[in-house]
Amino acid sequence: MVSFQNMSEVIFDDTGKKLLFIRILLAKIVYLGKYSVIVGNVYSGIYKWINCMNIKVTHKHNFADRVDKLCQAKYEDKTYYVVALNKGRIAVLNAELVPLCLFDPEDITEIQSISIHPCSPFFVVVGNDTVCTYNLDGKLIEKNRDNIVDVRHSFDGKLLWCIKRNNSKEFTIEIREADNFTRVLAKKVCENELYDSEFSLGLLPESNKVYLLLVAGQDGSLIGFAEFENENITFTYPESLNIGSEPVTPIWGENEHEFLLQQYTTGIFKYEYPSCKLLQEYYFPEETEYIGCSHVYLNKEEAIIQREEQFWLLNLNTMKEEGSCYIEGHEPKETKYFYPLLADDTSMMTDIYYLERFGNDLIGFAGIKDNYSIFLLQDCGKENVK
Repeated sequence: MVSFQNMSEVIFDDTGKKLLFIRILLAKIVYLGKYSVIVGNVYSGIYKWINCMNIKVTHKHNFADRVDKLCQAKYEDKTYYVVALNKGRIAVLNAELVPLCLFDPEDITEIQSISIHPCSPFFVVVGNDTVCTYNLDGKLIEKNRDNIVDVRHSFDGKLLWCIKRNNSKEFTIEIREADNFTRVLAKKVCENELYDSEFSLGLLPESNKVYLLLVAGQDGSLIGFAEFENENITFTYPESLNIGSEPVTPIWGENEHEFLLQQYTTGIFKYEYPSCKLLQEYYFPEETEYIGCSHVYLNKEEAIIQREEQFWLLNLNTMKEEGSCYIEGHEPKETKYFYPLLADDTSMMTDIYYLERFGNDLIGFAGIKDNYSIFLLQDCGKENVK
């Protein structure tokens, strides 16, 4: 008996990477008699290997509202996540992403920033010219009126970095005592070189340094480094990072002496830290139509990058794409699956819109229209990669 069928099947190689093998024609030849013996598989036609990695989700929680912001801290071997939802709500989650509390912050309807203290169980919420401090049970500790738009606790928990929007032409960098919000340790007024930009604070490897990203739509973006030393703040724009005025958020992995930085429509570049010397370059393919901005280190050798509404593996040694990266339950589907009104759109996409690394774990946001989720990928370069 000879049977023929067209099929595609997914198999795995010994490196743990998934290989999609497209069989154009499979012929199974079976001899029937005292024994039934499968002689072998005969392949006819064209076939190809597509290199990709599939990562298992460890924990997940669904929300009706879009997840917008996230911060994380560990106290006494317990992990906590604070999440801001786009309708102005705050959720505190445990290590398994189970909500411990869900509430509306007082006098804040539009959450601009959140930051959790790395050593003490409280966090700060900023929005509507209001700064609120809450404990992990969602109880209000302190409330202040201030035109702060972004905050970030230092790694050592001693400082609270703040950005104040003075007007469209200038802003102020403030450093406050993390355990005493009203005590200002230093401040520096800076010219807004992009005029009326938005701000995004992030931590650098040292506790006394942060980066500040300024984004102003068609006017581009700038990234600067701020340092607190001897009760003074210095703020500079590294020239090598701002060529073309399109830098996006820098990311670090296990090696604090290098980082990746996307130059928005051009590519992703590897830099030495703290010198900001350019080390290697990856350029987006010319045919790329959609440029994403969510990238993370997967391990020392690879990063996950976003483009064409999907995620890809970037080899950090060669700075070349290795293939696709699929996350369990969020594999790419045709666009019309997510947007039925686009019935003719057969391009592939995933519903994941954000990834961030915390230690050895990755956290992601996914969803479309009233069906959102946050998911955790534990030890993402190890056991849960298949």
